[in-house]
Amino acid sequence: MIPNSTKIPGTSLKLCGLTQRLNTKKVRERIVECCNETIIYDRLFRERLAGRPYTSDDARDFIQWAAAGWSSHRYYVFIANDPDGLPCASCDLKTATRIDDEIGYWRSQRVAGSMTMIVRQMLLVASNNGFNGFHARVARDNLGSIAVLERLDFVLSDRHDVNGRLVFTRRARESQST
Repeated sequence: MIPNSTKIPGTSLKLCGLTQRLNTKKVRERIVECCNETIIYDRLFRERLAGRPYTSDDARDFIQWAAAGWSSHRYYVFIANDPDGLPCASCDLKTATRIDDEIGYWRSQRVAGSMTMIVRQMLLVASNNGFNGFHARVARDNLGSIAVLERLDFVLSDRHDVNGRLVFTRRARESQST
């Protein structure tokens, strides 16, 4: 898979692979802003960071980790950039088996209502690159994320992860041009 930039239909956003070339001060600053938004911070970082704020060092480490995934082809992290070229959301293929790969995502309040389109574009790129099935683990109380998955034709599985999160699954669709 190549981390090219692609327009996200129905939005003014672009999806691109998060690689080392995006490790700039402005990009890191925007990631810090996004990751410190209450909803994102509480769901993803409060426990992991023991209550300390998400920092520029965390953003740098995130970008380096994302770039390592692209280099190794073991996982793929994408960001959605706003018209100014700054990140406002992230979505990823947490694995790269191309059989049943886990996805994850977050988005800033500044682009509320766009997550379905962002994830749809990532799934299209993945499907066009041989990925055949996907799953996502979601906290039971994360109704927004559940709605995104349902709009994308994921179905609730009868399995749950060790933390009691719901597991949604979806088979890939036919490849299309992006």
